[in-house]
Amino acid sequence: MALPVSSLSVAIQGFADFLDTRFGEEVVISLDAPQRAQETAKNGEKSLLNIFVYRLAPSGFHAAAGSGDPLFVRAHVLLTCFPAGQGDPPADTDLRVLGHAMSVLQSFPVIPVVLPGGVPAGAPADDFRRREHVLYRIEATLQSVTMEEMNHIWTTQGGELAYRLSCGYELALIPVEPLSPREAAPPARAAVLDIAPSPVPVLAADGTLAYGAEARAFPLAGATAPPADWLPVQLFRSGEGLGSTATVPAGTATVKIALAGPLGGRAALTVAWLRAGGASETQAPQAFTIAAQRIDDPAAAVTLALQDAAGGDRATITAEPAANDGTPLPGSATGNVLTLTVGA
Repeated sequence: MALPVSSLSVAIQGFADFLDTRFGEEVVISLDAPQRAQETAKNGEKSLLNIFVYRLAPSGFHAAAGSGDPLFVRAHVLLTCFPAGQGDPPADTDLRVLGHAMSVLQSFPVIPVVLPGGVPAGAPADDFRRREHVLYRIEATLQSVTMEEMNHIWTTQGGELAYRLSCGYELALIPVEPLSPREAAPPARAAVLDIAPSPVPVLAADGTLAYGAEARAFPLAGATAPPADWLPVQLFRSGEGLGSTATVPAGTATVKIALAGPLGGRAALTVAWLRAGGASETQAPQAFTIAAQRIDDPAAAVTLALQDAAGGDRATITAEPAANDGTPLPGSATGNVLTLTVGA
């Protein structure tokens, strides 16, 4: 069984591939231990720029991250040039190769490689790159590696490896994908607030509210019908527009209203006048059967009658659930309020 790739190996390989595009054919980019990179360069005709990952460190404490979320790490790498053993490479090959690599990373501190990248042909079904990912980029930052740490790196390689000029970089942040990623919850589209813990009632044929079979074991007050658990929604309708305020000329007898709610429900609309002279007057409620659930549905249009609309009058229009006879249900609340102004 082939060893699968990881998000860490893909990130480091992407960094190496990016450097490879910035060098000519005379320099080979390798990902290896310094001892093996030196042996490869000794027997070859091309110089090597070797990338040696010598330390991984956590990026910090992420309080909101769990076991199903990516772990972000910082990778510390050592860039070392190994001149070709064959041919006649220049004496300052180390300085030329390292200098060019540092110039590239200074010009492109954020590596223009999107991780985790595309899915290669023939990738197994469990390859992490087949998942839906947030796309990442890594940033290369030059580090001041102490001589003590540098000496420790070289002396632990073994063999006859001599110290070579190197530069250290930190690559951050690199995501380490979990084996089983957590599925993100979809965004909330709506919220419902219920402050009355009771069985859900339905609208009976006579306009009252009837409770289902699950409520039969509970005694219910029969003297007064329970209030409706819904409210009608109303807006003035003017052509294709909807609004909560409207102005009509004096003498207007009717006004168009868009009325929405549960299909088949009944709503009572009441017009309360404040006449120009200061007197208050309320029209009798007008009942309508709700024919649309969406306020912008053409079927939501109803015609509300106005009584003696004179210049300077103002009116508020309220809507509340109603019984079949058109009277508001006892104890029911009113929906949104519309404001009507009568012009001269």
